[in-house]
Amino acid sequence: MPFGAQRPLLGNFLEFFAMTSAAGYLIAVRKLSSRYDTWLLTALQIYTGMIFSPPGIRNQTALAIDNIPSDVYCRVSDGV
Repeated sequence: MPFGAQRPLLGNFLEFFAMTSAAGYLIAVRKLSSRYDTWLLTALQIYTGMIFSPPGIRNQTALAIDNIPSDVYCRVSDGV
């Protein structure tokens, strides 16, 4: 199994998009915090997160330790 990325251009684009989104988010929250209470902004972020990522929509078995291949688990637990 090769260790390189299968689609490096896509990965780099998604990383760039994530950083651009984070920068835009920080600018927007900074502007909104001068107009609205910070507790209100925090509550809106929490409710938005609840709508877009409800807990029941994810596959909970994908995170179970039984589904991790043993060679990966051994490498991570050995600190390699």
